[in-house]
Amino acid sequence: MLMLIADGKTVASGSRDGTVRLWDAATGEEQAVLRGHDQEVLSVAFSADGKTVASGSRDGTVRLWDAATGKEQVALRGHDQKVLSVAFSADGKTVASGSQDGTVRLWDAVTGEEKAAWRVLFRYGAREEDDDNHHHNCLVVAFSPDGNTVASGSMDHTLRLWDAATGEEKVLMHLPRDNQSGDLTDHRIHSVAFSPDGKTVAIGSTDNEVLLADAAPGSEQTALMLRGHDGKVYSVAFSVDGKTVVSGSQDGTVRLP
Repeated sequence: MLMLIADGKTVASGSRDGTVRLWDAATGEEQAVLRGHDQEVLSVAFSADGKTVASGSRDGTVRLWDAATGKEQVALRGHDQKVLSVAFSADGKTVASGSQDGTVRLWDAVTGEEKAAWRVLFRYGAREEDDDNHHHNCLVVAFSPDGNTVASGSMDHTLRLWDAATGEEKVLMHLPRDNQSGDLTDHRIHSVAFSPDGKTVAIGSTDNEVLLADAAPGSEQTALMLRGHDGKVYSVAFSVDGKTVVSGSQDGTVRLP
């Protein structure tokens, strides 16, 4: 897992050895090794000002680090299974985490206090279940630019938009499928990004596609489906002006429409 700081100077990477490493983006020199997790680091994120790094691990914790000193600031405990995704709000005050335990959690980035926790129901066709025997796998979380909405993508091929203040589910998107098999692993959402104006969501999945959807409640949400990748789409991002979407795939390519 890699994350580039906003100024383009530092890269954070998560590793199987439980460490987070910071690298000089220009020279490739290792700047710091952050130790604290007991198991593999599955997700990393920088705060917008680049001062804090968040990491999510197979050990079920989220940890916040001082990017300048490499010191651990706080360990966030609440998930009971591995943490698959972490994200900062734009103001850096809140961290969102998504886990294999089927929950999305919000944390105060200063105190480490858990602010909210929402369970993601398992949905497939007409079925809706809340059963701990199902691993709902909240695979990815992302904040809207204004911090008012949290997006979560899951293995059941749904994307949910939540009110960050109340925890209310504002939008539930059942994404279209080309593959109608009963194997849910064919339909996992692995990447989500909001456009700079917060009106559009880009979604990358194991269907090898990028979908652009309207983020407004009650809208005709799926606006455009972008095809071309021959492998799972693990990363999506918008340009600063919101006019271009870039996607990275298991097929080894990066594509722009």
